[in-house]
Amino acid sequence: MEVATYPGCNAVRDVLRVSQVVPGVPKWLSNILKEQATSELGKSLEGQSRTLDAWFGPLMLDHCGTTDWGDIPACFVSEPYNVDAKTIIKLRKIGRRLGFAVAYDPVSYYYPGVGGCQRIVLFPITTPLNSKSHPAAVLALIEAGGTVADLEF
Repeated sequence: MEVATYPGCNAVRDVLRVSQVVPGVPKWLSNILKEQATSELGKSLEGQSRTLDAWFGPLMLDHCGTTDWGDIPACFVSEPYNVDAKTIIKLRKIGRRLGFAVAYDPVSYYYPGVGGCQRIVLFPITTPLNSKSHPAAVLALIEAGGTVADLEF
């Protein structure tokens, strides 16, 4: 994935500690996608891509891959230009059923900054978090039915 470049772009990434996205789907999500497959095609990489596209919608699955987000390892992220709240709500319903949390991050790696992309982050509900180290992720995790190590805000 070739990322956007503009004056100060790398500085934004460095200052905000935006993690780089690498192509691919993390193993935990690949396993969920394979379990949801109704055919052998669904278990293939193409089938997994089709399922993700159906979950996100045609405009929300963009600049996607795997990254460590806020020290949470192996998250799946999509970095579209205009995140739609309806898509987040839809993904959270799917996540509650399948065992992952969905968080929103206003800063992306692909095109960080004002007018750039935003991040939709998926991570397993079994991820151990606490409110001090991961405040944005804790709310998504609780909404998905997961538990946190520490709920003191």
